[in-house]
Amino acid sequence: MSFLSPILLAMAAFAAIPVLLHLIKRKRVRILDFPTFRFLKQAAMEQRFHLRLQDQLLMLLRIFILLLLALAFAGPLTERNPPQNSAFFGQENILVIDNSLSMNVLDEDRPLQEWALDWAEWILDSHFASWKVILATDLLQSDPLAHAVSDSSSLRDRLSSSGPPAWRGSLSHLLEGFRKSLNEKIPLWVLSDRTAANWRGLLDESAPSLFPPLDVLAVGPGVEIPNSALHPLQIRNEPLLPEEPAHAAWIAETFGPGDPKPLRIQSVARHEDGTATRQGWNLAADSSQSRFEHLFPGNPVVQSISASLVFPSEVGDPLPQDDTGFLEPRIIEGFNGLLLAHPSRERDLLLAALHGLPFTSVDLKSPLSSQPQANPMVVVLSDQPVAPEWKQMIDARVRAGGGLLVFYDRHADGARQQAWSQWWQAWSSQGESLSVPGGEYRFMAGVSAWFADRLDPSALDPSWTQRSFPLYRLADWPIEWMAASSSGENFPLLQVKNIGEGVIATWNVPLSVDENSLSLSPGWVPLLFQMIKRILVSGEELADKMTPASSILESDLRSLSEDEITRLAGSGCRIHAIEEFAPAMKSLSANQFDWTWILLLICLFLALVEIGLSNYL
Repeated sequence: MSFLSPILLAMAAFAAIPVLLHLIKRKRVRILDFPTFRFLKQAAMEQRFHLRLQDQLLMLLRIFILLLLALAFAGPLTERNPPQNSAFFGQENILVIDNSLSMNVLDEDRPLQEWALDWAEWILDSHFASWKVILATDLLQSDPLAHAVSDSSSLRDRLSSSGPPAWRGSLSHLLEGFRKSLNEKIPLWVLSDRTAANWRGLLDESAPSLFPPLDVLAVGPGVEIPNSALHPLQIRNEPLLPEEPAHAAWIAETFGPGDPKPLRIQSVARHEDGTATRQGWNLAADSSQSRFEHLFPGNPVVQSISASLVFPSEVGDPLPQDDTGFLEPRIIEGFNGLLLAHPSRERDLLLAALHGLPFTSVDLKSPLSSQPQANPMVVVLSDQPVAPEWKQMIDARVRAGGGLLVFYDRHADGARQQAWSQWWQAWSSQGESLSVPGGEYRFMAGVSAWFADRLDPSALDPSWTQRSFPLYRLADWPIEWMAASSSGENFPLLQVKNIGEGVIATWNVPLSVDENSLSLSPGWVPLLFQMIKRILVSGEELADKMTPASSILESDLRSLSEDEITRLAGSGCRIHAIEEFAPAMKSLSANQFDWTWILLLICLFLALVEIGLSNYL
């Protein structure tokens, strides 16, 4: 049992009044003996016992009446099983207001969010139940009810501080978990629109049914609204090295038939010196989805990239909030590279590819004491001798958390000279030289997917493998990237291993142009940049995070069909058009029984009994 006003139980203290009155009423009487009454003494004693018993019974009855009155005024409630197939109210009710992106759609020149706020205020001000109101994005928090409000003023302030609806996602997935976390006797209500995208989780035939169910109060027009949207922007080779070009990608998509359909995508990259690079693409009128990619120059450094859909001047978009995109690329800070190599043509080719990056080239024959601290380090191994202090310095820097990228010069045999073989043995590694036959190859990821589908096609062009080439493979080193031949053989091109706190990556194919033409191809520079980033950040950070199609579904404004509404009802999600349902809300049954009026009737009956007994006795 619970109470609407438990503080009124303090009225039970009034039950002491009949006791006090009973004690006050008792008076000490002076006794006089009359001889003529001495024969009546025995009869009087018997009558006094009966009067005292009747007086105490009346006192107990009055106490009981006052206790029942206190209990009635406190509003006692007992819970009963909630109705299975109809909406109901409880002592406590929770209302979730949808503040996802589609609530920006205009209805009679007002966003659906404002219509939802008006209805929520009407519900709170009607006082036909007790409410806690939260936003849909509160369900992303560990304790959503910590953000609940219970009055119109607080609700308006809460929505104002949260900003325009911007969250993209499936509302049903949030509500499903929240409904299961609530007591089944607490009704859950939702103020949302009619878009089917909100409920795609429950429309799935494999989705479990909600119990207890939830009730959705739908606002806005129940018609299909055509809409065009821009997927969230993506820089596919993020994070960027200093002055590295930004490989940006966009997807434009149109939902529903008819207008509005955009004419083009306009994109702008802004650089740190204040200049801007602009690029635009025309959209095909007969395509519902278009994807574009562009490489923005990184010199000067790209600070931000924005894009927007451009519509004909006479066409308006019902949801302009999803027509634009903006991002700020993550730039790897504190970059200070060191290239360690003997003078050679391969070193010069590598320096040319690294042009624009802050790399210092150092001859391995120079004194060690004059070399600056740097990260990352790039080493070109050759068959020329290397002083032991160089190997010790490189090993110490890697173990302390530095990154090292290793290349071979003209042939892999150079790495097997005595100087370098001791180095590999210190890292518990053994290598072997292979002769890879020429043929048809495709590139594939090994341990990590950070190469896959993220570079421009030239970086993935395997034409340099058409003729045979040597390869130096390290045993027991994880493979990050490999070449798969048409005959089914796999050859590790890049291997990576953690040493101490740092990481070493080895490119297993020689740099010599006598062996292959990779270092002269257009794809070599972006491929080299990715290898350098791999020794600075983890493979998971480099993995392609191109936005999946599901993240844009909030822009699909198609309304629920009657069949889908029926299916949702069977899954425990009842959809009500609030304009039609609101008049009936005050008459909904509750899942609690109020005993107040029954207790008051009992009190009235007992009061009449008390009056009758008092007069009779």
